[in-house]
Amino acid sequence: MTRGLGDEPGFTLVELLIVMLVLALLAAIAMPSFYGQRDKARDAEAKQTLTTAQLAAETYALDNDGSFSGVTVADLAQIEQTLNGTPLTVLAAGPRTYKLEVVSGSNSVFSLERTAAGTERSCDPPGAGGCEAVGTW
Repeated sequence: MTRGLGDEPGFTLVELLIVMLVLALLAAIAMPSFYGQRDKARDAEAKQTLTTAQLAAETYALDNDGSFSGVTVADLAQIEQTLNGTPLTVLAAGPRTYKLEVVSGSNSVFSLERTAAGTERSCDPPGAGGCEAVGTW
């Protein structure tokens, strides 16, 4: 018994195109959330850098009679080597206070400030990436 070409089992061109369309649609839905997760990861790295710098600043104060005056990024990096090469900035340092800042890979700005009242954590822009809507982390 002979069979014609039309009797071959398989998918038609229309069926294959529909499958490709569905896959493209799923990829289009997934890609924006993937990019959002990448920004959140960069922001998490910035927050971790600030937390590490905070510990290094407290260690610096222990070695300097409880004062943060004169602390620099180089001083903090000497105490904690993982701070080398990070986008950390010391904005202010006084006898009992300091303010640190990191710009994340997603261009969000995270800061940590030690004041007499305690520690304040802020970020900008609020509600983007790893920054809460109220501008804190």
